[in-house]
Amino acid sequence: MITIMVALHCEAKPIIDAYRLKKKFAKPFDYYVDSAQGVELVITGIGALAMAAAVGWVGANQTDWLDSDNQDKPRAWLNVGTAGHTTRNVGDIFLVHGAGDEVQQRCHYPSLVAKWAGQTDAVLSVSVPSSEYPGGAAVDMEAYAYFTSALRFSDSELVQSLKVVSDNQEFGFELLDAAKLTALITDNIATIQSFIEALQAVIPNPFNVTFDFDALFQLRGTHSQRLQVRELAQKLQVMKKIESTKNGLAQCTNLKEVVNLLRSELAASVPSLSSVSREG
Repeated sequence: MITIMVALHCEAKPIIDAYRLKKKFAKPFDYYVDSAQGVELVITGIGALAMAAAVGWVGANQTDWLDSDNQDKPRAWLNVGTAGHTTRNVGDIFLVHGAGDEVQQRCHYPSLVAKWAGQTDAVLSVSVPSSEYPGGAAVDMEAYAYFTSALRFSDSELVQSLKVVSDNQEFGFELLDAAKLTALITDNIATIQSFIEALQAVIPNPFNVTFDFDALFQLRGTHSQRLQVRELAQKLQVMKKIESTKNGLAQCTNLKEVVNLLRSELAASVPSLSSVSREG
């Protein structure tokens, strides 16, 4: 099952139509679902508090709403919405590789494991709509609250966000209306569906990896280090980065060196949040 969190109905409509989702609840949040396709969608409302409340509502009730054959399946989360950006063109879509909060000055970096051929970018969540854009990051109102809330119910690999650029310095947010927001999501619906399929492909067992650990585990190390090696190698394989580490692994003399090598490779494979301040 994949849970799609969307702030506005006008943003959600293209997804609802594409999957022919049926409305099951109207309060406290509009809830649409098609269990056969493994897709559910919640319209959260605008802002961090609304998003956090909606995620909590879904997470607390998730097993009560599903058919019996879906109750034990892992859940992935996807936030789809719009965001402003100082340099990107209106209509561009990107996968969020980092989310920061303007007030708390904190960041989250999701693990990017699902197949994605497009661009990635950082998002700064603000408390009110703004025509000011931080250098190197998009601006929205819900992304950081979404990530921090959904991570209470799932692993980082299964909590992702896609944003479509809705405004920039040439086309301000005050020019937006419901029809334009719907059109922006509609224009990108094929890309959104493709990523949903990629994320669903990760769901059944996000850590099911065929990497051969036998030789590595002959090296001196602790049980904790073996667990770390397995987790790090699994993430890199899902990201299709494990092959590039094999020459380096062959030079390692203990598991501590293996852990450090895999961590370095993983850090190099995940972009960083460019900025979380208005000053850049």
